[in-house]
Amino acid sequence: MFLLEPVSASSPASIRNFTDHPGTKGQLVGGPGTLCLYRYHESPFGTYDELSYSPGWYEYLNIQNWRPSATAKRITKSYVSCSENDVHMIRSNYGIPAEQAIFHWKAIGPDQVTAEITLPHGERVIELTFKQSSLPVFAINSASLIANTVDLAKLVPIVQPLLDGNQVPIPQNLSPNSPLLHSAPLLKLCSSIHGNARLTTLLRADTNAHLFPPIEACRVSRYGLELLEMVMALNAPEVVLDVVSPRERHTWQIYLVISNWIKSIVFGKIQ
Repeated sequence: MFLLEPVSASSPASIRNFTDHPGTKGQLVGGPGTLCLYRYHESPFGTYDELSYSPGWYEYLNIQNWRPSATAKRITKSYVSCSENDVHMIRSNYGIPAEQAIFHWKAIGPDQVTAEITLPHGERVIELTFKQSSLPVFAINSASLIANTVDLAKLVPIVQPLLDGNQVPIPQNLSPNSPLLHSAPLLKLCSSIHGNARLTTLLRADTNAHLFPPIEACRVSRYGLELLEMVMALNAPEVVLDVVSPRERHTWQIYLVISNWIKSIVFGKIQ
C-alpha cells in the first residue's frame, strides 16, 4: 500500500485520464492517491489478488450527517483475479470498477518480489517490484482499544457510484420533492483492519498507460506498508448521494507553500 502525489492540473495527462468517474458530479478535491496490491487468502470470493488505484478524495453528500457536504476516497481502477461471476458481484455490491486479470508473482531475491498483472488474453497491465525493509514488524489496528465504536477506518471511507445498472433504495428520510433526488445514490464503505505490517519500498513500475495510471509518471511515497496476516472486515455499505453541483474551491497561497514542502519530503520518483 503506497501513497501517491496528489493529482493536480500540472499532473501528466496520462494520470489525469484516470481521475474522471462518468455518471457522478462530485469532483476530485485533492489529497494523496493510493496504490494498493492485496492477496486475499480468505474472502467471500475465495482466494484472489487485487490491484486498485484511487486518485484521491471526492465530494459527496451524506444526508445522515449534520454536515452533509463530505469527502471520501474513490477507487477508479481495479483488477482482480476472480471468476467472471465474482467480478460482477464486486461491481454490483460495492461499486468498485473491478476487471478480471491474472497476477504473476516472482521472488527475485531474499527481500525483493515482482508482481506482474496481465489481462486474461496476455496483455500486460503493470509490473511492480518491491523491496522489503529490514526494520521490525509492528502492529496495526484501526479500532480503538478503549471503545468499540471508535474506528479510524471510518475516517477514510470510499464512496463508489453504482455500476452496471445496479439499483439501491433511496434514503427514506428524503421528501418526495427533494432536489437531492436528482443526484445519484452512491455506496459508502469502510474496512476495519488489524494485523501486522512492515515498511517496503517500490523500486520499479512498468505500466501500460492505456489500462492503468502510469505510477512511474508521478511521485510515490518513499515508503509503503506491507500488510502481514491482516484481517480486513468490510462494513455493510451505506447509501449516500452525489452532489447536486460541484462546490467552488479556493486555495490559499500559504497552503500551497506548506503542501509543496510536505510533498517534497514524503514523495519521490521511481524508475
